[in-house]
Amino acid sequence: MADNYFEEIPNSSGRVWCTACSSQNDGRRPTELDKNSISTHRGTKKHKAALQAINESHTGAAPLQLAESIESTVPGILSLASRYVDLESEEDVMTPARPDLFENITVHGGEYYGDTGNQILFSAGEIPKHENVHEKLWREIDALEFGHMAFATEDSTIPDIIASMQTLGLDETDDEEGLNEMPSSASTIEDARWAPHGSKTMFMLDLLDNLPRLRLSDDHIKAIIWAMRECGTPGVPSFYALRKKQAALTKEVGIKTQQHTSPLGNQFYLNHPVDLIALVSKLFNLK
Repeated sequence: MADNYFEEIPNSSGRVWCTACSSQNDGRRPTELDKNSISTHRGTKKHKAALQAINESHTGAAPLQLAESIESTVPGILSLASRYVDLESEEDVMTPARPDLFENITVHGGEYYGDTGNQILFSAGEIPKHENVHEKLWREIDALEFGHMAFATEDSTIPDIIASMQTLGLDETDDEEGLNEMPSSASTIEDARWAPHGSKTMFMLDLLDNLPRLRLSDDHIKAIIWAMRECGTPGVPSFYALRKKQAALTKEVGIKTQQHTSPLGNQFYLNHPVDLIALVSKLFNLK
């Protein structure tokens, strides 16, 4: 059988296409070789297999008409030159077709597999590790602990502030003996209108120290007292004087606060209603 399956490549120096092999490439890049290699190429297994495939697909066709019939029936050998250049213009440059990157990829169940059967994994970079939900909740609980628990841990930043104040000599604490002396300043003389606290400043500090939903530590109270002194607030007592006044008020009132634990394990403190009613009756002379 005649082998006339070689087509000269336009604008090339001695290069030809093998239309027989190109027809078996499944649309991929055509088989290209030198004219001097045609004889060698005819003896290759690939070329012989291509001729056999063409012969089997055209059983009964005359050998001399085989090449012409392939041109009209096999898409792989239809005018290879027309795929790359415009034959009407000699100035056009050959532009090979871009290979399809997904030609041999199979999609199954939303996953991609190559022609070898191995799964192909796509990545757009490292995915940051998501924050553990339980750890986030615990951190939020710790942040709310101080403001919503009766016996919360003290703010770790406050002792540092107090230490800095002491280094600068701004924390003036009274000695226990000095508290027995009555101050001569008019601003610290007890005011009957604020009995039994003795002054508005003492009352406000005691109120801040006993807010039920905002428990303050000793260091917080010391920082507040220092800020009030720096702002020139009149009659600001020392921290020790505040604690002594609170102890005296507790003894004078005579109401004992009892500790209770809820079924969930939360601790809270409660004054007995009978004692509270008796105290109100005593203050307002009720019978």
